[in-house]
Amino acid sequence: MNEFFIKYISEIKAGFKISLVYRFNTLIHLLTAPINLAIFYFLWTAIYSYTGQEIIRGFNLPDLISYYAVNIIVTFLVWADIDEWIEEDVRFGYMVPALLRPVSYITGQFFFLIGLKVLNLIMQTAPFFIIAILFFGVKIASPVYFVLFFVALFMAFALSFFISFLVGLSAFWLLRISGIRRMKRVLVYFLSGSLIPLSFFPEWFQEISAFMPFEYIRYHVINIYLQKYTLFEALKIIGIQIVWILVLGLVVVLIWKKAYKKFAGAGT
Repeated sequence: MNEFFIKYISEIKAGFKISLVYRFNTLIHLLTAPINLAIFYFLWTAIYSYTGQEIIRGFNLPDLISYYAVNIIVTFLVWADIDEWIEEDVRFGYMVPALLRPVSYITGQFFFLIGLKVLNLIMQTAPFFIIAILFFGVKIASPVYFVLFFVALFMAFALSFFISFLVGLSAFWLLRISGIRRMKRVLVYFLSGSLIPLSFFPEWFQEISAFMPFEYIRYHVINIYLQKYTLFEALKIIGIQIVWILVLGLVVVLIWKKAYKKFAGAGT
């Protein structure tokens, strides 16, 4: 147990050190995030003013502004490009030394990504959250919902990781998967409620979406922060997230075994 702890803490440290190398990119995202929020702020202020409605699809204006602010925070901490990493590892031969390391490739990448997100939490999330509160009136959740939000956020991170990893595994057969990665990006953004809350879509769309994992990456996580669910409903959503993580994790492990055999069978 202690050996496991030491190995994967090292992966987190490695991810954090790599993120420090690209800290300028992190700062650029921090500068552009308030601009993106300002665009949504003025857009929806104009829409609410034009329609004369105080509540649209269950959201008043302050709630909707908070929705987009928290959505940006979720993006900082949840989005994973592991599919791109796997493609590069397969195409350029980096997979060989990666497989020779004394850590599981899947688990190692997971903890490495956590290390990357630690810097995002410090340099992006915290400053942006303060800006959103001071200049855009984003409300602060109660302590209980704040804790539930971070639990759901971690589950969303794991979900995003497994979905991206699953897409990345196709590189073992296709080598180049940039098109598939772009399609995944669009689908996740659209179906997770990043572009617009899912409650704005027709009921039939919402019913179909409920049977997919994407809305548990953003939409429900954000609504937990906004306290739109009871405590029981919030815990139920976290439970569903765990079920999806177990299902997708099992699928990833099974396909990884086939991909590994193919990779080893090629004599690489």
